[in-house]
Amino acid sequence: MTEAANEQRSRDDSRGFSRAIRLVLVFAVIGPFVAGSVALVFILAAGSFKKGLHIGDVPALLGLTGLAFNMMPIVAYVFGTAVAVLTGLITAITRAWAGPTTVVTPLAAATTALGISVLINAIFPGRLAYFFFPDTLDGALTFLVPSWLAAVVCWTAAKRWNLA
Repeated sequence: MTEAANEQRSRDDSRGFSRAIRLVLVFAVIGPFVAGSVALVFILAAGSFKKGLHIGDVPALLGLTGLAFNMMPIVAYVFGTAVAVLTGLITAITRAWAGPTTVVTPLAAATTALGISVLINAIFPGRLAYFFFPDTLDGALTFLVPSWLAAVVCWTAAKRWNLA
């Protein structure tokens, strides 16, 4: 190969690596917030339907909802960043080897990331529980829909920015 061809290949490789890092960052920054918001809305809706809402409960419910929405970003980023980064990494690897992705890619990546999370917690119980959430199969199934929605939102943003 000529030196010009080697230089062009090196430039293309660095652009691909930069694109992959930016794709993972999109998932790491946007993903936990979206998944946490969706999970919180599901949890609050399920709790209000389960108990039966009375007019006297509205002030307490609004106070609890306000507290939950204030704490949600902290909890979402602490527990959701590892799964979001895994989802972004799987999507970036798929992008690198298979070219432009479709909406199925982040859905499969989110499902795989939740499965990896459960597997890591099964192999190393208690040690990594704070970084890889959920830790059980029931927890993974509970957060599957919020993870899918977050993955699709992140993929759509990355696609708009020509990363995915």
